[in-house]
Amino acid sequence: MDTIIQDMNDAIRELSLAEGGSASGIPSVTVWHFTGDRVQMPQTGDPYLYIVLDGALRLYTPSGIVDCMQGQYAISKIDTPLSGTVLAFSDRRDLLALSVVFAVHDIITAVLGLDDDLIQKILNGHLDMEDMALSDEAVIQSVHRLFSAMKTPVRSEFLRKAILQEVIYYVLCVSRGKQLLQSIADVGQADDIYQANSWIKENFRHPFTVEELAEQRNMSVSLPSEIQARCWDGAAAMSEASASHRSQAADAG
Repeated sequence: MDTIIQDMNDAIRELSLAEGGSASGIPSVTVWHFTGDRVQMPQTGDPYLYIVLDGALRLYTPSGIVDCMQGQYAISKIDTPLSGTVLAFSDRRDLLALSVVFAVHDIITAVLGLDDDLIQKILNGHLDMEDMALSDEAVIQSVHRLFSAMKTPVRSEFLRKAILQEVIYYVLCVSRGKQLLQSIADVGQADDIYQANSWIKENFRHPFTVEELAEQRNMSVSLPSEIQARCWDGAAAMSEASASHRSQAADAG
């Protein structure tokens, strides 16, 4: 893990770093560089990771103080930082960090792709402690892969989005994954996402409409429009794929 943090640290220090936030060259990823005591937090309503790469950070949140050492991270929708200060400067007398912003629809897309039993474990807080510890390390490893992928000769937006889904997957599988999901949809809505996902997987081989899905899960009443859209998009895609499969089978017959 120390090697991964150092690798990202070295890669970021090759950039032209201004005080505060700077573009990393990777969509949704911002580099943060501070030489003063006060730390500026990202100004966005979307959830984000805030990873300390060099130095140490103290966050002031509504629930108390959260300290992040080198290689540790905070999750905005859970830790909800109001402000931050440098707890310890690096050997270069600065603090270096990066943030990875997740659009809500990206998180819902990841949730809809999870296995049903895993969603239930997240919602019920039944994830294995050892698995959560491994997922915690995998969050940083996945962010490192995001940097590596964008250094390839042919930069791929498809690959970036795929790795971003991987980052979200591991964030959902850490001890605070349930809180992240519930910060986007309340407890009942999170359960509705699980139920909608299960219904789609059980019925995708048979013709159905998104209206039938909404009626089955009462989605038109219980879920926010953005979450509805992601569930409905998944239903439409599966329904279309099923119809295509049936058509091909009929032609072959």
